[in-house]
Amino acid sequence: GKPVVTGPHLFNTQDIADKFARNGASIIVHDASELAQAVGDLFADESAAREFGERGRRIVAENRGALEQLMALVRPLIAVER
Repeated sequence: GKPVVTGPHLFNTQDIADKFARNGASIIVHDASELAQAVGDLFADESAAREFGERGRRIVAENRGALEQLMALVRPLIAVER
């Protein structure tokens, strides 16, 4: 439920990072100046900060259980007969 401010290099988590960006749940910054501006803006506008956090919370809730769904697909492929 908190606003997310991140750098542009998200290759390890690109899928969820893209969802956050597309849904206005994160702010991507490229340098210290942009980071300072983004954090300052969020502190200055509490309602905007709350909205960023709520958007992120919704994305997390919508994707809850994704690992178990993936494992259900993978388990038959890696099952070892005994």
